[in-house]
Amino acid sequence: RQFQIALRKLRLLSSKDDGARTELNVTKTIEKTCDRGGRLELVLERPRKNQTKLLLLMDSGGSMYHYGRLCSTLFHAANQANHWKDFKLFYFHNCVYDQLYTDPRCQDQSAIATEQVLRQLTPDYRLMFVGDAQMNPDELLRTSYFSFSRYGVNKTPGIQWLKRFKDRYPHLVWVNPEGRPSGGKFWTTSYDAISDLFGGMYQLTLEGLNEALKTLLAKA
Repeated sequence: RQFQIALRKLRLLSSKDDGARTELNVTKTIEKTCDRGGRLELVLERPRKNQTKLLLLMDSGGSMYHYGRLCSTLFHAANQANHWKDFKLFYFHNCVYDQLYTDPRCQDQSAIATEQVLRQLTPDYRLMFVGDAQMNPDELLRTSYFSFSRYGVNKTPGIQWLKRFKDRYPHLVWVNPEGRPSGGKFWTTSYDAISDLFGGMYQLTLEGLNEALKTLLAKA
């Protein structure tokens, strides 16, 4: 419920069209009626038109299993909201590579080319990544690190895909259920590389989500 309330901030992107005034403003109606000594005066306004497009990319599997319930809460809050002009959700494992997935199991039958997503979804989408940024640094920075795995050969390093998303979408944030890891350079390299690219990360808490939404609402 609190996540849903926070996400409503993106309704500020809605605009009022030039159509007929058909929506009753209850507050202003009461005020005008009181000003007229109890004589009813209806105040009608033009309805808001949903303009907000949200693209949610969520890390799934591995170390993210620990945060499954928290991420599921965020997804349901976004999915049940009725103030989006459009809402898209895709999954990735550890980082975005050549493919995204429509199912959290990240299996081939749900795969979609990342290039296709970038091409089809216009830059006016607000983009939110959700992930702990925990992976072998070579997995993020090198080509085809996963060539031996079920995720296939990745011809472009993950960090390059993230840069492409950053170049494509002026409004984007990375929300992380974890803080900066401890334990040495091996564990901090990937986190720091992604955090530097995104200008920092936001914690997946109510307070952190509110701060992230402020960034998504800011002018590019």
